[in-house]
Amino acid sequence: RLIRHYGLHSDDYDVAKQGWKYTLKSGRVLEFIPTSFLHAPGAIATYDARTRTLFSGDLFGAIGREWSLFADEEFIAPMEEFHRLYMPSKKILRSCMNRLEGYAIDRILPQHGSILEGEQVKTATARLRELECGIDLSVEEP
Repeated sequence: RLIRHYGLHSDDYDVAKQGWKYTLKSGRVLEFIPTSFLHAPGAIATYDARTRTLFSGDLFGAIGREWSLFADEEFIAPMEEFHRLYMPSKKILRSCMNRLEGYAIDRILPQHGSILEGEQVKTATARLRELECGIDLSVEEP
């Protein structure tokens, strides 16, 4: 839906009707993974099995004063802060992290933040699986 804001027009491609996949002219297949409510209702990530790359949208994103193309050892704190502020709940975030375990991911390219590779992928996934965020931070249970 955002493409029209750039003055571009294209036919709609309903990923659900297409089996959550898109085959490029080259034969390469991209798989779409629902990441609903992280942080938009219709959010998706895109997975390229050939390169084992996840284009994660807002997931795994970070916003900080310093930025570099590739994440350094300090990437965890800004990533967690971004998710605390923008993701709706631990339950939704954990469900998505569990779903991503089924994919062989070597690198993550978030919309906001730096590229994660290798062990950073495992570390980030584990940390986000347990992160209190969104509504969890503002509601006390009796």
